Amino acid sequence: MPKPDLINQPPHYTQAAIEPIDYIRAHDMSFCEGNVIKYLTRHNHKATPMQDLLKCRYYINKLIEDLEKEYRQV
Repeated sequence: MPKPDLINQPPHYTQAAIEPIDYIRAHDMSFCEGNVIKYLTRHNHKATPMQDLLKCRYYINKLIEDLEKEYRQV
C-alpha cells in the first residue's frame, strides 16, 4: 500500500466529500474564517481532537474581536 501524501492530500483533510481548502475558496473566506472551517472539519480525524477544537475557538474569538472593534468604530 502506498504511503499517504502528507503534504498535498493529508488523510485528515480528505475524509469528506470536499476538502476544506476547496470549501474555503468557494466561499471566499478570510484567513480566520478558513481556519475555523479547517480545524472544525478535521478534529475528529486527528489524534488530538481537543487541540484542533481549541484552535478553532481561538480563530472564532479573533473573528469576534474584529467584529467588536468594527462596531465600536461605527
